[in-house]
Amino acid sequence: MTQRFILPFIASIPEKGLRSIYLELENTPGMLVSALEVVSAAGLNIAGMVSNVAMTPEQTFQAILFVDVGDYSDDQIEGLLKLIEKKRGVRRILMYKHPSEKTSIAPFYSELGVYEFRAVVITENELAELLTSLYEKLGESGAQAFLYHLGVPLGRAEAKYFKKILPNMGAKTPLEVIPLTSLGWCHAIDIERQDSDTLKLKIHGLIECTTLRGRVEHPSSHLIRGFLAGYISEIMGGEWEVKEQTCTAQGAEACIFTAKKIK
Repeated sequence: MTQRFILPFIASIPEKGLRSIYLELENTPGMLVSALEVVSAAGLNIAGMVSNVAMTPEQTFQAILFVDVGDYSDDQIEGLLKLIEKKRGVRRILMYKHPSEKTSIAPFYSELGVYEFRAVVITENELAELLTSLYEKLGESGAQAFLYHLGVPLGRAEAKYFKKILPNMGAKTPLEVIPLTSLGWCHAIDIERQDSDTLKLKIHGLIECTTLRGRVEHPSSHLIRGFLAGYISEIMGGEWEVKEQTCTAQGAEACIFTAKKIK
């Protein structure tokens, strides 16, 4: 079963008292749990949470809790915050009271990130509009070529980052990580090494194709096909060609690709 994780930067709980609570904590074990115990003991529901990733002990851990305070008064909430503030390791605590409207923008941060890089979010609906517009403006062959050549440098850039983390992958150990799932592009990916120069990739729920289902006549994973070609070439060495055999845009269960080393 697919698990969808929501970035709660747009918070919506109709007819309930929503608060955003910002915590800055020392990066040591138990700090977050200690603060959450105060909220739990008060019987309040944490509707969501977003945090940074503290990579070193010197960095502080920062989290934003989206808390349904129910019938708690402002004074009671202030008292709760003072209890958390007294906990060991709490550097800073702030609260934002969301307006009574159904939807409001969460405060306390101005950027999103993936790994150590700044990142942006594009929704499935926005991607569908973008891809559909490209196919309309450039035609099917033009859009396919544009998306493929856009994907190749994206894949190479991603691979260069992973080579720093897993320097032996592809050279001394099998190709095990293609981060399409963690980046939100698909549900799952299976990698099968068929011989020294051939890989078979089975990708489930590839968003480039699910958004184009019924709109194109041919396999449509051209952005990801380019990404895979760039990523695999950078990790494995040489130049690799990636072709799509089956596509969910045409009703297949999964998108299946064959990657071959061509030089």
